[in-house]
Amino acid sequence: MPVREAHIARNVLYVLIAITLQKVCTAMPVHAGAELQDIRIGLTPGRTRVVFDVSGPFNFQLQEGEKPSTMIIELEDTTAAVALEPVSTEGTPISKLALASRADDNLSIVLTLSQQVETSVFSLKPFELRGDRLVIDLYSPAPVKVVQSEAEYLSDLTPRAANARLPANKPPVTTPFPGSSVSRQEQSEVYREWTGSVSLDTRLFPEEPEYPGQDDQNASIAAQTEYYSEWADGRQQFSLRAFYRWDANDHRRTHGDLREFYWRFEHEDIVFKAGLDVVFWGVAESQHLVDIINQTDLVENIDGEEKLGQPMFNLDYLSDYGVWQLYVLPYFRERTFPGRRGRLRTEPVVDTDNPEYESSSKQKHIDFAGRWSNYIGDWDIGLSHFSGTAREPLFKFDNNNGKPRLIPVYLQIEQSSLDVQATKGAWLWKLESLYNWNNNRDYFATVGGFEFTQFGFAGSVMDVGWLVEYHYDERGKEATNGLQNDIYIGTRLTGNDFSSSAILVGLLYDLDLESYFGNIEASRRIGEFWTLGIELRFTTNTQEQDNLFFIREDDYLGVELTRYF
Repeated sequence: MPVREAHIARNVLYVLIAITLQKVCTAMPVHAGAELQDIRIGLTPGRTRVVFDVSGPFNFQLQEGEKPSTMIIELEDTTAAVALEPVSTEGTPISKLALASRADDNLSIVLTLSQQVETSVFSLKPFELRGDRLVIDLYSPAPVKVVQSEAEYLSDLTPRAANARLPANKPPVTTPFPGSSVSRQEQSEVYREWTGSVSLDTRLFPEEPEYPGQDDQNASIAAQTEYYSEWADGRQQFSLRAFYRWDANDHRRTHGDLREFYWRFEHEDIVFKAGLDVVFWGVAESQHLVDIINQTDLVENIDGEEKLGQPMFNLDYLSDYGVWQLYVLPYFRERTFPGRRGRLRTEPVVDTDNPEYESSSKQKHIDFAGRWSNYIGDWDIGLSHFSGTAREPLFKFDNNNGKPRLIPVYLQIEQSSLDVQATKGAWLWKLESLYNWNNNRDYFATVGGFEFTQFGFAGSVMDVGWLVEYHYDERGKEATNGLQNDIYIGTRLTGNDFSSSAILVGLLYDLDLESYFGNIEASRRIGEFWTLGIELRFTTNTQEQDNLFFIREDDYLGVELTRYF
């Protein structure tokens, strides 16, 4: 691309950053109370979960109402910025949900219950796509074990947080209803929890394999265990999440990883973390353009959602003007790729045993990243910069004495990025943009669009979301992810039922090559401890110059059955 156009693209990012900073300076108050921004209700057998999204830190009090059927939660120095009309309490023990602002600037949440229940009330701190939250669990009279597994937590989230993981949450404060007043500051008990899961996964490929040694079906078993503990009134935390998969076909897909293994310490407005963790940045659905801390575990899934644990030292400063984060990344994780017998691989196969690095330090190069993020009214804004080894490699063809191979090459880069999400009622407007400096080719890339959710679709309890996003990369056909001039259209159905049913359907269309990549994902809970997931991926009209050309015969139907412990 001509130098003039490259300068224009770079200036676009600078203008976006300048507009953001101007908005921060003009719109941010010196001090303001928190706002209640959203209310969500999720149903699982024996439990109703009510989640209140709050714009910032808060204290709460659980009080006994005048009537036995009334439950009152008081949020200190908080105002309401949400309407109750879209919130349905059908099928729950809540007969009425009301908000009341008080003269002392506190907000009262009043729940009128139609039956006797037991309650669990706790707060969650900001994590990835979510800010501060107050969570109320309502159980049937018989005590039920509180299970804070990843699958259970995700089942209660609205579509905007579908890619978020289970946060390192505070332990529940459990009291029978009606109960005595319990404040946030009184949560001082030591908390420990082991959870885990085992999954049986199979993929069926209807087309004949394109390359020798491949099969028309694949089977694997995966196991994951999680341990979480916190002490010192929640100021110190330890988290472990270990993963292992055995694959019957591809030896490279048989692998293990420590996704999390860190110690976290909080002191007033400072948070320090050391160890391995997975950090997510971004707001878009079809591509996480600015997400760069962790390496992609590509043998797990080609959608890029699975990440390898990244060694790090992380320091956060929580201020009235946003969250400031600094990352020191002392070790680099190489990307995983399928082997010769694996489906969804390149031709020739990527040689993961002989990668090349621009830095002489190779995997021991120390990378740095910094980020500022904040909520300003309806706007969620993040500004980031990364300096170090690129997570996405370039490829160099090598004949290797008559045995062709692709050698991954990891460059040194500087990358600045902006991610913005505006919540306007049922509309979510999203934008991710970056500019990348490197010794091969500087480039600008962006993805943006919207998500519109119809709550209570057609008078039911089901929510339907509609997604449209556009991808641009000035590298054109040289874009390593193939998303240089593409449009994404999708729909998301959330059942809000006891089985946590959900379906996501999406289609990527390349405007230059007129090729398609389709994706359907569905999940449903079976009883208390089982979930069934279905995944369908397919390509059509792929051209030889398309990045998807090497998987043109790898359409597949995947089925995964998971047991949680």
